[in-house]
Amino acid sequence: MQSIEMQEADNLLVLSFVDRKITDQQRITQIDADLQYATGLAADGRVLVDFSGLSFMSSAMIGALLRFQKKCDGESINVKFCNIGNDIEEVFRTMKLKKIFSIHKTREQAVKAYEKKGWFG
Repeated sequence: MQSIEMQEADNLLVLSFVDRKITDQQRITQIDADLQYATGLAADGRVLVDFSGLSFMSSAMIGALLRFQKKCDGESINVKFCNIGNDIEEVFRTMKLKKIFSIHKTREQAVKAYEKKGWFG
């Protein structure tokens, strides 16, 4: 069963989670593999991970997201996260992951952020 929906939109690869809750280790392993695979599909070097619909994820899922971010950084892929629910955002804030991930409230804000150039763009 597919764990992530992948589509091209706004000249970037958009990834969306299929599940509302991610807690099962086997499912996290599948998502991890799908995220790693998705890096090869980012033709323009831009990936947007849309969290809408995802209400909960276990702490093990954070490891998969960190591995994904690290691989993207190594391949010069610009990754942004959007539509993160309050509970997941609180975990990101508590773990200081907002310093690692580029997080935007809405998909529109994330897409607009790709258009900015440099510090003052």
